[in-house]
Amino acid sequence: MLRPPSPTCRQALLAAAIALLPRAVAAQMPGLPVLQTAFPNRGVTAGINYGSMSGERTYGAAAAFATIGSRFAASLGLGVLDPTEDGLSSRSSAGLRIAVTGPRFLDRTVGVAGFAGFGGSARKDDQPGLTNIPVGATVTWRHAIGESRGIALSASPFYSWSRSSLGGEQATQGLFRVSAGLDVALAQRMGVTIGGETGGKAGAGKPGPTSTIFGVGLAYAFR
Repeated sequence: MLRPPSPTCRQALLAAAIALLPRAVAAQMPGLPVLQTAFPNRGVTAGINYGSMSGERTYGAAAAFATIGSRFAASLGLGVLDPTEDGLSSRSSAGLRIAVTGPRFLDRTVGVAGFAGFGGSARKDDQPGLTNIPVGATVTWRHAIGESRGIALSASPFYSWSRSSLGGEQATQGLFRVSAGLDVALAQRMGVTIGGETGGKAGAGKPGPTSTIFGVGLAYAFR
């Protein structure tokens, strides 16, 4: 007669299944939502990302690395910021983000982390150079689906400081924002992330997001 798995066995299966969940990585680049998980993948993960907000679209690629135990993680991204307004040309963007995970609860299905990032886009023609620095925290809940798939939900409140520079003149803006993201494992090494960011909006002539930002990413984990 078959017996149901013991609580210890179920916890081991749950941890193994969730560990297979790749997450689409995105460093701090203008035009992409600030989506952060409290359960980064151990080792190297690479991803491609797309973001959309009022007046801009962003295309990018990023790579992330997390230490054994996934307590420290870093992601680096490069992309293109593409204005939708006629007469404005696209320009390059880049970003870096560091995350430090904290305690985990409820059989390691809930975790918290703190993060900080630095990113920006280059000045081009009459478009100012931009710098973004977000600092915040995130809480993530994850759930295994079978032995090779899983989902994770994250919410991240943060403070975002932005600066623009053009022709020797600068403007700055600080905003409180919040993001939410959903990670879904498509296979053992591949996952998709969708999410959005909203909150305070930059005023006229000030740098920073002027609307809600939506984003989607596809990731592959190299294990």
